Amino acid sequence: MSLYVFNELKLKAGEMIYIMNEKGEGISAIYENEYNSSNGTFRFSNHSNGQTEMIEIDKLQLLKRY
Repeated sequence: MSLYVFNELKLKAGEMIYIMNEKGEGISAIYENEYNSSNGTFRFSNHSNGQTEMIEIDKLQLLKRY
């Protein structure tokens, strides 16, 4: 996924999102913001394991709002 597409979503902290990672695994999550433009990552709360994680935007296959 490109940073341009990510920026166009204009996500806000607390929004429900769906992520498909580079392995094709779907993750329901809450966007926690903390977008880091220098390394292209953001923080989210993973519903499947209850943990807060960071992910690289360019490695995502899909990111959308619920």
